[in-house]
Amino acid sequence: MFGERRCDVVMGVPAAITQCLTTTSYYRSSYVLLTKETRGPPLDSLDDPRLREMKIGAQLMGDGQMSPPAELLVERGLGKNLVSFSMYSDDRAANPPAEIVTAVVEGRVDAAVAWGPLAGYFARNSSARLALQPIRQPDGEKIPLAFDICVGVRKGEPDLRDEINTVLKSRASEIAALLNEFGIPRVDASGRTETGAVHHE
Repeated sequence: MFGERRCDVVMGVPAAITQCLTTTSYYRSSYVLLTKETRGPPLDSLDDPRLREMKIGAQLMGDGQMSPPAELLVERGLGKNLVSFSMYSDDRAANPPAEIVTAVVEGRVDAAVAWGPLAGYFARNSSARLALQPIRQPDGEKIPLAFDICVGVRKGEPDLRDEINTVLKSRASEIAALLNEFGIPRVDASGRTETGAVHHE
């Protein structure tokens, strides 16, 4: 990520990453369940019985692995309900991260489990009325569905990390406004939705 010194910082890294130093978190987001508002009350749990009757879009990570909520749906016997979408490199789509949201809008899937910041942005810019809810962490489940997001800094540069921390603190309100503008859903440490739950046209 910092090879050949082509960059000094990396935005949007999870706090638990070990390849670099991380700043304090500037937001916390989660995987979400996305549906059309016309389907009734929003989904927010992987144990909602309505999912068993749905075709569910699920994102594939860059290494071809399923996303955490997709893995949990497979554990619940819903593997046959899943339709895979690439987050990164799919030559069939001009903008791969948007494809899973488009599939919900067009009715190719009934619901989707997707990373909140990507889903929130594209849902906000959709022509349809979409319900977007952070997924509640299942009781006793060790696979996390929500993450603190930080700025990554090269190891050995704690002064730069500290300088960025100062800026993040002083401009917290501006950062929050930008996150709202781009439709980024956020949750608090207990998993409660802070903002960005539902998109209205």
